[in-house]
Amino acid sequence: MRENDPRNAATQIDLPRSTDEGASARRYVPGPDPRVGLVLDSKYKLLESLGQGGMGSIFRAQRLHIGDEVAVKLLHHDLVREKQALERFRREARAAAMIRHPNVVSIHDFNDGTSEATEPYIVMELVKGISLGDLLRREGRMTPQRAVRLMYDICAGVGVAHRQGLLHRDLKPDNVIVVPPSHEGDEETAKVVDFGLAKVRDVAASTAITHQGAVIGTMY
Repeated sequence: MRENDPRNAATQIDLPRSTDEGASARRYVPGPDPRVGLVLDSKYKLLESLGQGGMGSIFRAQRLHIGDEVAVKLLHHDLVREKQALERFRREARAAAMIRHPNVVSIHDFNDGTSEATEPYIVMELVKGISLGDLLRREGRMTPQRAVRLMYDICAGVGVAHRQGLLHRDLKPDNVIVVPPSHEGDEETAKVVDFGLAKVRDVAASTAITHQGAVIGTMY
């Protein structure tokens, strides 16, 4: 795909990434999704499937009342089916929505899935770029100057979240989107995504463990 291909654009992005259970990375191949065309809460129409991973699926969507496009992440039901995980999801989504910074993908709205009429979802800024993980796999080692610029952006985004008491807990190249310059003379920028969702995932996993000595998360 080209770097500005909208199929490679989004906020998460799960392209490609390993599952939360530690499976090897798998490249997502776009295909028909029966949920394309679905309207969530009479507000968001799913237009295109962009990717999927261990936490859910991401779609390009249209805000029907405004007309612009956003990214909608439909979370797996097992992430919020337990009361403890559901409450964690509410808190983390609210906290992440308070972050306003050019190096953090903005959260516009969320639904905790308490109603059976819709799945739990998060509505985010639609970012047209490529994940840092994909960039490294495609280009290999980057120059020190470029690496420093991108790390400066990442640290700036993480820093503003830390000052608000929000930890990412799953910071990795696949959770950073590199956005190409929008105007001549500008530089590419990095945006951090998926703040707080790692906590929800870990809480959901812990409620499913019934035996002693189990390890939650990915050892690597």
